[in-house]
Amino acid sequence: MAWKLKPLFGHTKSFVKYSTSFINEVKYMSLDLDDLLVSFDVLSLFTKIPIQEPIEVINQITDDETTSFVGPCLTSTIFSF
Repeated sequence: MAWKLKPLFGHTKSFVKYSTSFINEVKYMSLDLDDLLVSFDVLSLFTKIPIQEPIEVINQITDDETTSFVGPCLTSTIFSF
């Protein structure tokens, strides 16, 4: 599954690799009053990400086979603290 998703990594409008890159991206951005700007650290917030949304996005940008692999991986992850 990783080899299938790796070419997609970093090629979306919402991808920011470093916090300094994020700062440069938003520095000159103009927002409307009803806009909401948010940022998430995916590694530390992984357990709080809604599962269905990423599955839908992956389904939109890949094929059904890839989605069929991703779904079980995201829904059967065991997390312990």
